[in-house]
Amino acid sequence: MAIISRIGRKNWRVRLLFAGMYTFLIIGGATMVYPFMLMLSGSTKSAMDIKFFDAYPRFLYDDNWMWAKHAEGLFNEQVPYLNMVYDADEVTFEDLAKRFSLETETEVRCPKCETWFQYEFGDCQKLTAEPKLLHEHQASCPKCQQTIAVPHGAPKGSLAYSLLHEPNEKLVQVWEKFIPAWEESVREREEQGYRPGFNDNHNWLTSYAYSPGYIHAPVSRTFTSGQRGLKKFLPIHSQAIDTDPEEVKKLKKYSDIGVVNKINGTDFLSWNTVNMIPAYNVNRRASPMVSVYANSLSEFFDTIPLGMRYYFTIDGYYKKDFLKPVYSQSLQAYNEANQTNYTSWNEIFVTRRYPAEAVEKTKADWEEFVRKSLAMEWIKIDESVAPLYREMLSFKHTNIENFNKRYGGLQYKSFEEVPFPTTAPPCGMARSDWQSLLVGYFEPSNNKLYIAPVETLEICGLDFAFQDWILEEYGSLEKAAAALGTDWQKITDVRLPQLDVHRCYFRENIKDLRWEFVTRNYKAVADYMLFHGRGIINTVIYCSLAILTALLVNPLAAYAMSRYKMPSSYKILLFLMCTMAFPAMVTAIPSFIMLRTFGLLNTFAALILPGMANGYSIFLLKGFFDAQPQELYESAQLDGATEWVLFWQITMSLSKPILAVIALGAFTAAYSNFMFAFVTCQDQKMWTMMVWLYQLQQSSGQAVMYASLVIAAIPTFIIFLFCQNIIMRGIVVPSEK
Repeated sequence: MAIISRIGRKNWRVRLLFAGMYTFLIIGGATMVYPFMLMLSGSTKSAMDIKFFDAYPRFLYDDNWMWAKHAEGLFNEQVPYLNMVYDADEVTFEDLAKRFSLETETEVRCPKCETWFQYEFGDCQKLTAEPKLLHEHQASCPKCQQTIAVPHGAPKGSLAYSLLHEPNEKLVQVWEKFIPAWEESVREREEQGYRPGFNDNHNWLTSYAYSPGYIHAPVSRTFTSGQRGLKKFLPIHSQAIDTDPEEVKKLKKYSDIGVVNKINGTDFLSWNTVNMIPAYNVNRRASPMVSVYANSLSEFFDTIPLGMRYYFTIDGYYKKDFLKPVYSQSLQAYNEANQTNYTSWNEIFVTRRYPAEAVEKTKADWEEFVRKSLAMEWIKIDESVAPLYREMLSFKHTNIENFNKRYGGLQYKSFEEVPFPTTAPPCGMARSDWQSLLVGYFEPSNNKLYIAPVETLEICGLDFAFQDWILEEYGSLEKAAAALGTDWQKITDVRLPQLDVHRCYFRENIKDLRWEFVTRNYKAVADYMLFHGRGIINTVIYCSLAILTALLVNPLAAYAMSRYKMPSSYKILLFLMCTMAFPAMVTAIPSFIMLRTFGLLNTFAALILPGMANGYSIFLLKGFFDAQPQELYESAQLDGATEWVLFWQITMSLSKPILAVIALGAFTAAYSNFMFAFVTCQDQKMWTMMVWLYQLQQSSGQAVMYASLVIAAIPTFIIFLFCQNIIMRGIVVPSEK
């Protein structure tokens, strides 16, 4: 019978009461759902947006924000790489989301009265025919009426200006034709540098020119799509390059990291340690990858589409990492030192050859950049320097026998037979000697400095290769500009169209990229658990045994106390209840000492025995057993039932609801057990999921931690749903009877 009748529910006070109750229930539900939504949202974040607490991730509905997030993954979370490739001056990736539209207002500081005020940009068409191009507005200070020039728009050629316009798909098609042509043009140089045992990488130069995106996440600290792809690629490629006979290869398990290590010459501890850190391959410190594993990486890089690569630009490196640090980011300081009047850094470019007609400072900058800063792979020395090179070798190595030995057993009879490499060899003593000629080698015996004349140096990077290919493909710059829809006026205007390539790829694959960010942290946790030890198997065994023992030991103890009215039952119950007063960490040390004494550490017994009997569970079970009708037991005894039949077939059958509670408690305790499981089982082969997840969280970012918590909650949620039906049936059915 209802507490409030149907007639009583029509009263406005009762309805108001009901409305208040439902309101409080909804608010209470929201206080639980909203944090859960924040955790789900946080599990999809990266370093760029982890600081924003939103229940629905912004990148799922904002394409501009998604582009910024994609750029973060593409450039492996390194803003300097983006600035070098796009010739930009961005500070954070999130700033990219603001570049797709002009500002409507900005904050302005008056230089006279130092007042800050908000200025709204009006109709730009009155000031310039192209509002997106950099122009000035005149703002008036509301306090002192001082007129202040406020820049608006972006300089031509800058990243901000390019993002305000649509990408050029014709340039994308040109890029897709140019890259294979360039790779074929340097194939001979790669073959000359390939020497098994010294350089085992067939593609040492083409793979040196770019870096794949989504291969490294040093800030987010997660496993990217590139890392997952590399893990899938290595076993297949290792089997393909394995030189053992087919009979032996059939017996090998190429999914074993030890087999892959042996074939590739690596020493990865597990599949989760397989990693690749992108190098900055325009810097002098970077060297080509020449190992067997490097060849495997090059083959893997070749499978990555052009839209997911970023090629290193010498022009961008020259400005971002050489000129701007030298001149403290000041364009005015550069203009004063070099007697120029540039209005933007985008107007500055590095010349292919030594700028003999420029001022002394410009010439000094170029020479220092080429001799000391630029990677040697992108430098060429004229053949005319060959006699000087051979003379240097004769003094540096003393005699031809030493030279042959140091170069790996060559058979030259004199230094005159030694060929002169116009470009830098990839490795070994030959590379060291070539660098000596480039930067200068002083020979004390004749007091002479051997150094290639600056006029013989040439930059041969991808920037100039693309310019040469454009002229060769279209005949002239004017024809190329007309065919491709660009405004190129001089050859230095021809830049690598990587922004257009990346934006077009982004538009074509935005759904897949979004899905990657939604799932990648969950995939990282799953990969870690599947390929890292026996965490899942150990957890399943541990939880199963914990539930089994809890449902056997506790009911037996409770049944004995319920069926047999012992004089000391009250004292025993009081003792069992007193165990609840002590937290688990109090009993952890005595339990550990006992287990160590019995030699049970690093076994499932160490995990199960301390929690096999639970005082609270026995107390609950005894109360439930006491409520069972005694007539059933008496009838069964008259029919000849044994004590085991009374316990198993009657008591246990009628106690499914409380047994479900005990099973749920045992599972929760075992599944969430971390500290005691880690202390008693320090062998990694016995670690459970909680221990492995803790290890993962120590080496991963916040988003991965959120994803691990969500995944860790799934088994508990499933078990609770399963037990909930039994518990509710035990509550509802007796009340109906």
